[in-house]
Amino acid sequence: MSPRSAAIHELPISVKGVVANDAGKYLLGENPRTNGSCSEVVSSRAKTLVTRCDENSTKEAGIEVDVWPRPLGVYVFDVLKPQGRFVFIVAFGCEPASPPVKVRKSHEHRELRWFDVAEAVALPNLPDGYKQMIRIYESSVPEI
Repeated sequence: MSPRSAAIHELPISVKGVVANDAGKYLLGENPRTNGSCSEVVSSRAKTLVTRCDENSTKEAGIEVDVWPRPLGVYVFDVLKPQGRFVFIVAFGCEPASPPVKVRKSHEHRELRWFDVAEAVALPNLPDGYKQMIRIYESSVPEI
């Protein structure tokens, strides 16, 4: 199945939190498939996407986040290349609710740490869609 052959409404939805701290570093983890990853949660109709994004950041990284009210963007991701298992990704910008932040790795990731933007977008195992969401986050942060 290709993303063109599946209607968007038929794809599972994954909500990603693009978490950046005050130092301009992004929280990324390496999952068991050795892909880089932002915080993830599969959505439920019982809760809003923003609520699910916030809850999952706490579950996966041990931190509470403030989630931006609007998504950074959406894209279709091929989870299991080349078999073609596609997921509809909705990415939200997030900031730690109260610094300083010490992250706690869950069973979801082999590694979980902060990367500056140059490191993050240069990671060979970070999918292009995640890199694009980080670039959008960078261009969306208001200057203080």
